[in-house]
Amino acid sequence: MTDPLRGDIGFITSIPVCWLCIWLTIRLARLEPQQILAGCLLVLADAMLIDGIALRWLHAVYTTDERTARLGAAWLLWGYGISAWIALFVANRRTRVHPAR
Repeated sequence: MTDPLRGDIGFITSIPVCWLCIWLTIRLARLEPQQILAGCLLVLADAMLIDGIALRWLHAVYTTDERTARLGAAWLLWGYGISAWIALFVANRRTRVHPAR
């Protein structure tokens, strides 16, 4: 019998990594509060397109095992979704703290 939490740990531990990636995007791009959501979503969209291309046409980049590729794709979608929610949360919070003038 397999441990049901074994695969979940990767999903749970990716949340702080997503937060770090959003923070780095904001910091490195020097995004103003009103630019955060659009800037982060642009980065996420580019990354999703690259991953989609790799998963579809360059499968060996990630793995040749279909089950592993499917689980990896699920993890990528999870990460993109969590990152988008974090970007929305940070943008909303910073816009309220620093309203546009």
